[in-house]
Amino acid sequence: MISNHISDNNYTINPMVRFFILALFFGGIGYIVFQMYHFYLSLQATSTQMNRDKEELREYLSEMEDEIIPIEHDELKLLSVRNETQQVREFKGTFSRGIFYTIYTEPIFKFVLKEYSSSDRSLLIIQTMQGELLYELSDNASKVYWDHKLLGILDDKGSIWNESRDIEIGHIDIAETSLEQNVFIKDQHVATIVNPFQASTTSQRLFTHLELLDEYDMRICLALVLLNVVERTQFVTT
Repeated sequence: MISNHISDNNYTINPMVRFFILALFFGGIGYIVFQMYHFYLSLQATSTQMNRDKEELREYLSEMEDEIIPIEHDELKLLSVRNETQQVREFKGTFSRGIFYTIYTEPIFKFVLKEYSSSDRSLLIIQTMQGELLYELSDNASKVYWDHKLLGILDDKGSIWNESRDIEIGHIDIAETSLEQNVFIKDQHVATIVNPFQASTTSQRLFTHLELLDEYDMRICLALVLLNVVERTQFVTT
């Protein structure tokens, strides 16, 4: 009798305590589900807003009167980190737009950048004479398009992958302290650029080495290099 009484006291849980534990358990699960759903809705809202913003941001680029020069092999070798940037504040939000120049101050590409405070995402559009690069940027995986067609998936380590993310198409070294950054396409070293973080002057030539590239490889090279130079001259200051 004594042993049974002890056993009951050791293992019987008060109904109020049981209710409190279950309430905490299911309340915790409910809170997690709510947070996940809220995060999902914020992503959906940001995606919807980004899609609406694309045409409007293109219009802002078209308002910039500077005539950009073609980006061919020889012209690209003259690209510098010199740029003129304007921050625009409107009731719909804040964005930056600007122009990058060659070492001879010829405008070579335009860009417009909008960051979304409700998420880790940003929208970047770069216009060249050859075509448009559009980046849907996020911390982990970003999509890049060339003239509205998916060019690849960018990761946070400097690589661009095919759509299924099982083949690495290209790569750019992203160490912040290195003096130069190497660019690879299909494991072949095709270019070396000055790290914009380490450039001695804004008029310094960006490319120290650039191979002759076919049209597709040039697009991959531009997707990596132009994003890199915009990020390293704009994101750190906006």
